[in-house]
Amino acid sequence: MQKGLTKQELKKCYDCHTTGYGKPGGFRSEAETPHLKNAGCEACHGPGSLHVKSEDASDIKGSLSVSDCQHCHNKARVGSFRYRPLIYGGGH
Repeated sequence: MQKGLTKQELKKCYDCHTTGYGKPGGFRSEAETPHLKNAGCEACHGPGSLHVKSEDASDIKGSLSVSDCQHCHNKARVGSFRYRPLIYGGGH
């Protein structure tokens, strides 16, 4: 879908389709932060560096609620793309 979008339009996709866009240490560009160009674990569970260092389970969001998922998987987006979030489909 990227081919038909302007740079500004594409940036609107980054919030849900990359990891940490607009947040400290998050996705900036494919050239600068290629390892964050997709929505990985940290997109939902938060930055994992503190958790890795401390080995404390409370330093990362383990259990997600529906409201956590609705940042990206909201009715407008799901309806537009006829997509059923994995949280409801049992595939996550």
